[in-house]
Amino acid sequence: MKKFLPTLLGAGLVLGFSYNVFTNSSGAPSGVTSGLGSPTCAMCHSGPAGTGTASISIQGNPSTYNPGQTYTVNVAVSEPGCTKFGFASRIIDINQNAAGSIASTSSETQIISGTNPQEITHTRAGTATTTPGSKRWSYSWTAPAAASAPDSVYFAAAINASNADNRNSGDRIYSANFIFKKSSPNASSLKTLEQANIYFNQDELHIQILPQTMEDHQLEVVDMQGKLVYRAHFGIGALPIQKVVALQIPDGIYSVIYRHGNKTESISLKK
Repeated sequence: MKKFLPTLLGAGLVLGFSYNVFTNSSGAPSGVTSGLGSPTCAMCHSGPAGTGTASISIQGNPSTYNPGQTYTVNVAVSEPGCTKFGFASRIIDINQNAAGSIASTSSETQIISGTNPQEITHTRAGTATTTPGSKRWSYSWTAPAAASAPDSVYFAAAINASNADNRNSGDRIYSANFIFKKSSPNASSLKTLEQANIYFNQDELHIQILPQTMEDHQLEVVDMQGKLVYRAHFGIGALPIQKVVALQIPDGIYSVIYRHGNKTESISLKK
């Protein structure tokens, strides 16, 4: 078989490769959760491009999290024809520190010993399919307490869909991730982009960029009359960017244009 973390939560995920076949079938090594600079299972496994899908989500799909509350995290993957699967996941803030705590809730998952931030992976029992060609794991996450809760947390997972031939080739590697915002009365607006969080807090524009690959990042803010009020070119990189900009501009609706790689996203933001 064949990197999140996360993630959606890394390298050498499931069933065979470094060390021996049994090492990864009973759990991924640490440091392969994908997202924010972490490698994926592709560090140890290789194969053709995946034809299925992978995701990491919170049960019930709430739009924001409440500090101190416990949530169920689901990591899911589908890859037709595969019979064995593995994953590794973690939950961190933009500075790559632990965001809350995670716990195993079944015999199919386990915390990777000695990891900080915590990482969770499959057990040997957790490699079998849920239904033919697909797999889902669940674990528990308790959000940070109010005093230390970040504005957003980053969920990442690395997932391996194995051909179960006891080799490290011919597998399909996936990574999955999403950003979960804190429910905060201080943020007058809160919007999620594909790889960024943007909101106004009084006269400050808060920008968090969480790159998934090496890409060029640019951001513009335009008022309703089409006047450019802020522009930033963050350059090419794969490291998190956190920036707070004081903007002396009137309350109202502003357009935010975020360009990363060959993609352009546009949102309306209320100040």
